[in-house]
Amino acid sequence: ADTSLPLRLTSRLLARQRKVQWIAVSSRIRKQLVAHGVSRHAVTVIPAFIPLDQERISACRLPRDIDTFCRDHRPVMSIYGFRYRMDNGLDMYGFDMAIQALHTLRSTFPSMGLIICVPDPHLPEYHRMLEKRVLDLGLKDSVLFVTRPLPEALTLWAASQVYLRPTSTDGDAVAVRESLSVGTPVVASDAAP
Repeated sequence: ADTSLPLRLTSRLLARQRKVQWIAVSSRIRKQLVAHGVSRHAVTVIPAFIPLDQERISACRLPRDIDTFCRDHRPVMSIYGFRYRMDNGLDMYGFDMAIQALHTLRSTFPSMGLIICVPDPHLPEYHRMLEKRVLDLGLKDSVLFVTRPLPEALTLWAASQVYLRPTSTDGDAVAVRESLSVGTPVVASDAAP
C-alpha cells in the first residue's frame, strides 16, 4: 500500500487551515511539508535532539554491570537500537556488523569491548543468533548485551570511546547527536540521508 497517500491527503487538508502550526525535525522535512502545500511560515524546525547540560550528564551514573565492563575493556564501542529491526533480511541497525568489526579489531586492540544496547529485543531468535555469533568468534567476554532500558543512555555514550551507527536504511538518530554532544566520536554509515 502507498503510505504516502494518506500523508499527502492529510497534509493538503491541514495546509488549508490557517491556524495550524507545523513542527518539523529537520529542514528536509520542512521542505517536504512545503512541497505538499503547507505554508513555509507555518512550519517551525525543532530538532529531535536537544542537548543536556553538563551538570545533569555528570550527575548520571552507569549501572554497575556496564561500569565494570567499561573499566575492564579499552577501547569500548557501543551501539544502540530500541529493538532489532530487519529490512529485507538485513539487520537494519548493523548489530551483526558491529560484532564483526569487534572481531576484526581485536587483533589490534586485544582489550576492546562492545556494548550492544537493545532495550526491547523483540526478535528472540535473532538475539540468540547474535549471541551464538559472539560465542563462535570467541568474543564472549568482550561483548555485553544490555537488554533493558537505561535510566540515561547518554551515560553509556559518554563512557564509550566510539559510538557505532552502521545502519543499512535508517536515517539520523538522537543517539548519534547525544554521542557527539558528550565528545564521543561516531562511526556511521552513509546509507540513508
